[in-house]
Amino acid sequence: GAEIKERTNGILEEVGLKIDHEEVTGKLPAAGCRELASGMIAFPRELVAECVAQAPASVRLAAHGDGETVDIRAGGPTVFWTGNALHLAEGRETKPIGEEEFIKLTRVADALDHVHAPVGPANHDLPAQYRDFVACRIMAEHSGKHLRPCIYTPRGGRAICEMGQVLAGSQSLADWPTISFGYTIISPLHWGEAAMEVFAQTSGFGAPMMINSEP
Repeated sequence: GAEIKERTNGILEEVGLKIDHEEVTGKLPAAGCRELASGMIAFPRELVAECVAQAPASVRLAAHGDGETVDIRAGGPTVFWTGNALHLAEGRETKPIGEEEFIKLTRVADALDHVHAPVGPANHDLPAQYRDFVACRIMAEHSGKHLRPCIYTPRGGRAICEMGQVLAGSQSLADWPTISFGYTIISPLHWGEAAMEVFAQTSGFGAPMMINSEP
């Protein structure tokens, strides 16, 4: 654990991250970051430690209906979600997921006791410019569990936060996060403009965000 932490700090401090967002990169120097000759942004280990220290000890994944609300933490309960499916496979054949299949998948996830949240699959019936928040509405109509919609546009992410606030009822979305997000960094060490704009648009609502790193 200590060696991984030390190597991670070394990479962030000496190699840095590529960040394709002028507004974000413009704010980072004031926080203590610096731009390297390579154009990458270096994050000093002191800043990293300060940010990690601000992370909560647990994160709530709230159900908006009859589903189970779970507080995840180190050593806490395991949670199981569905996957971000692109197609349905039947034998050796695959087909795109349309709205009818989308609804069926959501209902199956809702009926399975050990699944805590449905993740929005790719609904090919919906244009990309509003696929995310329309899919979130469909999920909310057919599942009372915590919802993990997939984001396709920054504006869609903000609309989903506003929908999540409605689902939270009288509580704030920060106190009762009925929705959460996830985004994957472009390997190696590169945050694209779309991802950073999603972060900017959804910041301040209190919705949990899972940061993924995949090869």
